[in-house]
Amino acid sequence: MHWKKSAGREYLFRSVDREGNGRSLGPRSPKTEYILSEFQQHKAEAVAPMLIDIPLKG
Repeated sequence: MHWKKSAGREYLFRSVDREGNGRSLGPRSPKTEYILSEFQQHKAEAVAPMLIDIPLKG
């Protein structure tokens, strides 16, 4: 999820593939800010355990 600018406004956009296809979740507002914040928090929680198992080079 990321902000995408269109016609001078920012929209929360959910990408579905690497080609840029996706769906707008609406213009920037307190609601879409909250949606993005929750998404980022849950993503960080999901990725963190995987990072623990990665051996460091050195």
